Amino acid sequence: MTAGRTPTVAENRHMAKVADLGCIICRNVYRQHTPVEYTAIHHIDGKTKPGVHFLVLPLCGGHHQTGGEGVALHHNKARWVKEFGTEEELLTEVRALLLSIHKEVQVDDYCILINNNGDLREVAA
Repeated sequence: MTAGRTPTVAENRHMAKVADLGCIICRNVYRQHTPVEYTAIHHIDGKTKPGVHFLVLPLCGGHHQTGGEGVALHHNKARWVKEFGTEEELLTEVRALLLSIHKEVQVDDYCILINNNGDLREVAA
């Protein structure tokens, strides 16, 4: 496994906000918040491309790697997707949560989405 590209300051800030949400699966299925110290950041498109550190999901250890068949993404991705949704669907959900909490979410190195009382707009980062 490659180490990947070092995240930028903006990417690190974004990943910290994502981790603060807790595991998106535990939130959806069990209505529980996973403490940040037990939340892993899962990259949905590798770790080397520009802007890739904005494409992340917050997952607890069980839903990321250690939960076994049908629970952990890295154990059986097809079954995980069938049970919990695609990574892209969950990314959209994570961004919506960030918008509701922080009123903005950076989606790449160049664009920030702003939630102004339900009116979404894009601005340059």
